[in-house]
Amino acid sequence: MDRMLTNKDLGPHIGGFPIVLGATAQKHRYLGSTGVYTYKFPNLKWGEETHQSIEEVYSGEGHFQMSVLPPDVSDIPVVGICLLQARMGYVYSPIKNERAFRVPLADAAEPWEGNEQDMYAVLRRTVADHVASVNGRSVDVDASRLPGG
Repeated sequence: MDRMLTNKDLGPHIGGFPIVLGATAQKHRYLGSTGVYTYKFPNLKWGEETHQSIEEVYSGEGHFQMSVLPPDVSDIPVVGICLLQARMGYVYSPIKNERAFRVPLADAAEPWEGNEQDMYAVLRRTVADHVASVNGRSVDVDASRLPGG
């Protein structure tokens, strides 16, 4: 997570979302995961360069969280990404579109803290809907697979 957000050791470009895949001879499936990046947000001044020591960056005074929400079924290439603080999710469904699409999880004016489970539920439902459209049938959401569920 740190390398993705700070561009350390990634070469001339930043990578995408890290997604874990479990594979056996019988099936493949995306696996759920959550990454947290801690930081201390510096005071920024227009037109000035800002530098922080590594101790300040890793102070833990702030954090950014990204969760990967896989579908409840295997062998379907659909996966969701949840960015709680941005109140935004993304669904990657390459059979439907080669690019991930945005899923607003909550109004930007609403606090994200305390609404995490509602936001996860919106993304989980959207993932399930895309699994159903790829698979050609309805899929029930397993609430026990929600983070914290």
